[in-house]
Formats: sequence, structure tokens, C-alpha cells
Amino acid sequence: MRITVEKLEIQSPNTAVINLVDMHEDKQHTTDIHVVGAKAAQLARVEGIYSQSIFNGTFVVPFHHYEKHVYGNKELYSTIQQLVKDMQGNSNLNINNFSKLQTAIRAVQIDDELVKSVIEKMKQNNMTSVIFRSSTNAEDLTGFNGAGLYDSVPLKGESLNDPQQVGAALKKVWASVWNAKWVLEQSSFAFADVWMTSRAVIERHHYHIEHRNVGMAVLVQPFVDAKLAGVTVHYNGVCITHDVARHKVKHGFLVNWYIW
Repeated sequence: MRITVEKLEIQSPNTAVINLVDMHEDKQHTTDIHVVGAKAAQLARVEGIYSQSIFNGTFVVPFHHYEKHVYGNKELYSTIQQLVKDMQGNSNLNINNFSKLQTAIRAVQIDDELVKSVIEKMKQNNMTSVIFRSSTNAEDLTGFNGAGLYDSVPLKGESLNDPQQVGAALKKVWASVWNAKWVLEQSSFAFADVWMTSRAVIERHHYHIEHRNVGMAVLVQPFVDAKLAGVTVHYNGVCITHDVARHKVKHGFLVNWYIW
């Protein structure tokens, strides 16, 4: 039995920003969780620690494009409205309905100009291996960490020049807002062999988060082949710490991982 929690309010995403957000150049938006999401905003905080950029071409596809793709489509909009209505006061969610919604999101034609701009930006930044990472306004919040709820997609080589693969990667990350299936994770820790991870819809439903207020930005950053790291499972996240033992130390540590 899960403990009942109070409703968690999140602010609606800012969809006014249309252009790709450069993590080094765009100081106005990189730390704004309502434009680029919590994951990207936390990474931007690191910029204040170092005297030079550490982002190596990293940029963000802001919330605007998720909203346009999903809520700008009448059929998707109608489906989401009905699903959210059916969820009200109902603890038994029909997982298959959300899977169908995700399939529909991935099937809708993506904005060709957006895909072209993402490909051009990756070329401009000399990126040869990247990861399209989820970054929402419904994670890394006080009382709700949202770890492991959404999807990320790695691409490398010629895939970065292929509009179909780049478009599919963006749409897969966007569709993961509606992840609803429980996932069995293989543990690398001594205290457990496996654990169950509830996905986005289930977790947000438990915290009474308004699903239609969730925005999905896509953080595009260089990706190191995980085989070099010697890992076999997948998980991702960002963590910024402060030195609690030495209070006079201003800076802490950034832990930014993707275990594949």
C-alpha cells in the first residue's frame, strides 16, 4: 500500500521560446526550468563553477516543440483530454491506452524545420555521438525527484545526419511523458538484485500532478560510449551536491550520468 500524498503543483511550461537553446551562449534561458526543464537547468548551474564552457556543444530543444507536436494535433489533444478525465478519481489505470497514445505521438509527422535545425546544430558543434535526454518540469522538485521516469535516446555516426532517425529520437523522448508501464531494473548494488521502477504516468498520478502541465524539453549532449564505462544496465540522472562538511566551500560536485 502506498502512502497518500498531498497534491504537488507544477507551473505550466513556458512555450514562448522557439529557438534551440545553446547551453553556453544563452544565459537567459539555460537556468529556467520552465523553458528547458530541470535536468538541463541543473547542468547550466555548472557553468558558474568553471571559467570556461564544459558543455562541448550541448543544446536544448525547448518545451515549445513538444507542445506544438502533441497539443497542436487535434487527435492527440482529444485523446489526452479523455485519458486525463478518465484518470480522475480512478486508481486503476489502463496502461494499454497510454501505450497507444505513445504510438500515436511517434506516428505524427514531426516539424521538418525543427529536425533540420537540430541536425545543423549538431554539425556546427562537431558532434559525432550524442544522447537525446529528457528534461521536464516534473522532476528534481522538492518532494518529487522523478528519477528514471522518462526516456533518453543515444545516436552516433551517420544517424546524426538522418532526418528520420533524428526525428524518431525526438518523438521517442516526447512520447515518454506518457510512460505508464512498470519497468524491471537490474540492480548493480549489493542490497538488491532487481527492483521495480514505476513510470511517469503512475508516479505523477500518485502525486496528483496535472499531466497536461508537464513539458518535455530535449537535452542534446555529447555521449561517451557506455561500453568504455563497463556498465550493463541503464539509468540516467543529474545530481548537484554541496560540501556539507565544509560550509565555507562554495562549490560542490556535479554527477551527470547515463548508465546504459
